[in-house]
Amino acid sequence: RGDIERDALCFVGRLDPAKGPLEAIEIARLSGRRLRIAAKAGGLPAQRDFVRDQFLPALRTADVEYLGELDAAARDRLIAGSLATLMPVTWPEPFGLVAVESLALGTPVLAHPLGALPEIVREGRDGFLATTEAGLAARLDDVPSLDRFAIGVSARERFGAERMIDGYESVYQ
Repeated sequence: RGDIERDALCFVGRLDPAKGPLEAIEIARLSGRRLRIAAKAGGLPAQRDFVRDQFLPALRTADVEYLGELDAAARDRLIAGSLATLMPVTWPEPFGLVAVESLALGTPVLAHPLGALPEIVREGRDGFLATTEAGLAARLDDVPSLDRFAIGVSARERFGAERMIDGYESVYQ
């Protein structure tokens, strides 16, 4: 688990339709790339139904490995060792912690431009945004041109503790 597969994609999060796991599988299928999914299944009846009726059958449609929920170190190895993190959310994601964590590890993010994601993922610098799975799959060939070191440095500057402290101090003054 979490071994480096620099040509593989990853999806990290929760198995919920709003988070886009089915869309991530479709991106992998369209691109012909391997997808590794590290996600926990929710305990609500609707979430269990989604996993049983939609997610598990979808795993058979592409080269997908479902890893389950990983601890933080294994999750970070998975992200850092992937070509890109997929975030094809279907709702207006209010922040996108997975995107920030991925960028901090130097891994580009491909996402739907919903909620805060267009503010986190700078098009062509940190990753790519597209409104469709086909649009995101088409951008995967451009990912190797992104500077992973610069992505990590920028993310830590934009979202790190120092920046947060400076922001709080500014508000309080």
